[in-house]
Amino acid sequence: MLVSIVVPVYNVRPSYFADAVASCVSQTWRDGLELVVVDDGSSAANHRAYTEALGMARSRLSVTVIRKLHNAGLARARNDGIAAASGEVVVLLDADDVLAPEAVAAIAERLSGGGFDLVYTDHDKRSADLSEIQHVRRKTVFQQLLEIHAGTALDPMLHSTFLIHCHGLRRAAVGETPFDPSYGVGDEIKLHLELTRTPGRIGHVPEVLYHYRDNPDGICHSAQYSRLIENIESIMAEEMGNRLGVAVTTRRVGRCSATFAALYQHSTGDGSIVRAPYVNYDTLSVVDPATLSAIASPGKGPL
Repeated sequence: MLVSIVVPVYNVRPSYFADAVASCVSQTWRDGLELVVVDDGSSAANHRAYTEALGMARSRLSVTVIRKLHNAGLARARNDGIAAASGEVVVLLDADDVLAPEAVAAIAERLSGGGFDLVYTDHDKRSADLSEIQHVRRKTVFQQLLEIHAGTALDPMLHSTFLIHCHGLRRAAVGETPFDPSYGVGDEIKLHLELTRTPGRIGHVPEVLYHYRDNPDGICHSAQYSRLIENIESIMAEEMGNRLGVAVTTRRVGRCSATFAALYQHSTGDGSIVRAPYVNYDTLSVVDPATLSAIASPGKGPL
């Protein structure tokens, strides 16, 4: 089965991009692998550096480069890469991050064997030079909650942003343009929620197979970060409103100190709060469903 790794890049430091490419080359998956890079309007100097970094990759795997003259945003770049990909499975990699060697194999096997349309892994956040692990995001508890509550107002995708990395997509299920470019940033949350309307479409590999770099030039350290949060709130509010049949206001309330997932809270027009019983809003902790009876006792077993 051919797997396509899609890497959008826009003026990322060439050394970071080289690390990302090297991680693609080092994949243990040997049943067909290609790399699709979408240069979304980078400078001429950076594009030349990216081309040099791809030189060593071309001897190991098929490489396609799409160069766009003007920056059109991450969603369009991802869509362009997916449309140009030939693989049955697409793995998304940000140009400043790296994949563990077993990432593609684990994702492809889970997608082909589980009937899923999207598979994600655990990941860690690392320092800019990748030498230090700042935190590890374990997501099993969220997958357990998703299997119970997908498609409802208690869907954990509506109350937290735990997925983020890594995305493995089955192209036949999500199409060639799964990301909505109208948001600019945060659009992947919309795809997640669309998929969870039908239970059983999202699977999880409980291994740290993606290494997220704390890029000092990245969105989390830029003026775009506030826009990212606002977009996520807007996407969640619309989806929650549709599921409840009433208008909803959504706000980020903090981050779970153990899972590092951001937590969100919804309120209706009359001031009622849509509380997820598995979230302790006082301690900003997430409750393990295995410790509860029918997930009915928030505040016990915080993770």
